[in-house]
Amino acid sequence: VEDGHQYWRSYFYFAGDYNVLPIHVPIYQDAVMDNTFWGTVVAQFKQLRRWSYGASDVPYVAIRTFTRRRNVPFAEVFARFMRLLDGHVTLAVMAFLVTFGGWVPLLINQESSRSY
Repeated sequence: VEDGHQYWRSYFYFAGDYNVLPIHVPIYQDAVMDNTFWGTVVAQFKQLRRWSYGASDVPYVAIRTFTRRRNVPFAEVFARFMRLLDGHVTLAVMAFLVTFGGWVPLLINQESSRSY
């Protein structure tokens, strides 16, 4: 079981009375390197793609957040759900945000392009 999913299963099983404490030890297994610069770029991309697979927890947590039978207060689990959603969805749509985000003010208010 992936560690993020294990956290959410335990969180809901213990009705929100569950915390994980980080252990700060260097493990040096998160930096990728290849023989060439472009090989390193490709390896880094693949690593980030693997990390984004944790997005599969979004529907799992959403179902348990918006059900009537939840055993965790809505405000608490909703705040955690939004943090989870932000962490996974923002990574997936960042290219679109950067590409089209600068045009949003012009689409909303075309007069803004003429202001000084």
